[in-house]
Order: sequence, then structure tokens, then C-alpha cells
Amino acid sequence: VDSDALEELPALVGALCRLRAGDLDSQPLTGLPGSAALQRECERRLVRQEPLALVSFDLRHFKAFNDHYGFDRGDRILKFLANLLEEVVKDGGNVYHVGGDDFCIVTEPGRADEMAQAAVAGFDEARDGFYDDEDLRRGYVPGLSRATGEVFRFPLMTLTVTCATNEAEDVRHLGQLAIITAQLRQYAKAASGSTYVRDRRLVHDVARSLQIREKQKGGE
Repeated sequence: VDSDALEELPALVGALCRLRAGDLDSQPLTGLPGSAALQRECERRLVRQEPLALVSFDLRHFKAFNDHYGFDRGDRILKFLANLLEEVVKDGGNVYHVGGDDFCIVTEPGRADEMAQAAVAGFDEARDGFYDDEDLRRGYVPGLSRATGEVFRFPLMTLTVTCATNEAEDVRHLGQLAIITAQLRQYAKAASGSTYVRDRRLVHDVARSLQIREKQKGGE
């Protein structure tokens, strides 16, 4: 082996290791990067104080659909949503499959609304094609409640989309974005049908409370 090849070897090994790490983090079903890659990208943007919008997607009543029709048809829904989000994003952001029926887009705040609304419209347009005609006429699928074991009528799937950003000056940590996203989801799930909710607050109580907690730990 010549000297030039030996000098290039460490860089080549490093590149292969990074590629392997990316493979391990990707979701087998969709091929999309997973939660570890999402965390790295969000933290990178936050540290550099780059504009960040975390757009989260949740399929409501997906578990009931999966139980009723089986995993094969459930996987079709997840692959469809993955392809839809990649089409919506194009070159304006990154799509992540966090796990199960949870997906995220990382993009710039100015582009988030357009992407989220396009995803909701695309999902609603295609959703009925995944159901049997009988279930569509009834407007629900029968299933067992996991809490009580009783037969329950589960509504047809809807798409809940939320957007948390670092536009507010007191949002500086990924944990804050996660809590804000959870708050938005609780609010969005009170609505019927597919919905999109964006956080537009300039100051966040959750961010302030985390800052106070960090100062208290530092003083201990």
C-alpha cells in the first residue's frame, strides 16, 4: 500500500463509520432517518441559533386501523405518509420517522405552514382509499378498547400536525421544543378531523420554568 493511500485511510474509515451509523438509525420500513438523527439536527440548529421549525405528525386512530386490517395494510399507510412528507418537503427540509406512526420534519419557520397544510390536504385526499367501503359507510372500524377490553367504535384516521419553533427568545433547548410539541398535540386532539396547530407564543412558561430549574440545580 502506498503512502498516499495510508494517509487517506483514516478519513475513509471515518466516512464509512458515519455511513454505518446512519444506516443503523434509519427506520427499516420507510428508510427514513430516526430519532437519533432528528435529535442531532435539532441540537445542531439550536446551538448555532439557526431558524428551526419542528413539525410533528401523528396518525390518530392508527392502532385501531392496524388491529382491524392487519400490519400489511398498516405498513402501506406508513409508507404512504413517508412518501407524502418527502414530496411535501422536497429540498426545503428533512423528514424523520421517529417510530410507529410518528414522523417529523425539520425546516425553517417560514416554510413550515405550507408544508404542514400540504401534508394534511394530501393525507385527507388519499385516506379513504385505505379503508373498505363498508367501514367508510359506517364511518368507523370496530375494535377492542385496550383499556377496558370492550368493543369500541374507532373513528377513521386523521392526521394531527403541530409546529414548534425557536422563534421565541427563551426557546434554546430540544427539551423545550419537545414539551411545547406535547402541549400542542393535546390542544390539537380536541379538534375533530385532521388539523394543524402552530405555536405562536413569544414567551413560553415551560421554557421559563426549565431555566429556573437549571439555575436551582446549579446553586445546589
